[in-house]
Amino acid sequence: MAQKRMLNKSISTSIQVNKLNLKERLIFTWIIPHLDDYGLIDKEPELIKALVLPMAKDITEKDITDFIKKAKELKLIEVFDDCLEYTGFNNHQTISESKKSRSKFHKYSNPQESPRIPKNPLYKEVKEVKEENKGIKELDALKEDLISKKIIK
Repeated sequence: MAQKRMLNKSISTSIQVNKLNLKERLIFTWIIPHLDDYGLIDKEPELIKALVLPMAKDITEKDITDFIKKAKELKLIEVFDDCLEYTGFNNHQTISESKKSRSKFHKYSNPQESPRIPKNPLYKEVKEVKEENKGIKELDALKEDLISKKIIK
């Protein structure tokens, strides 16, 4: 994820952005440097407050909740189960595919279906190995439990 982002001057004449009140515009622009390489950020107002506006005493979690609602109505963002997506991000940020880091967000039920998350040809195999390891760990835990109860040695 980038440490900084460029802000295009067209943001100041954006009709959609200017429909936000001043506090909402501040939230909107200050989130930009915190977006991942796909334009995503955690959707929880508490986390946005802590990450983006930790010292802004006059901006509350309710202000962030109101911003999310309004920005969604204006189609500036999309809201998913675990994240917000800035809809114009790819139009204003140029990040080569080879430099993009994998997103921690899964806005689709299967992250391999996401057009924004690079395809991993080993995804199915990795998933199967993880499920296999989960079973092994459960068996190991059961074995330790039986040993601790002196049922087996």
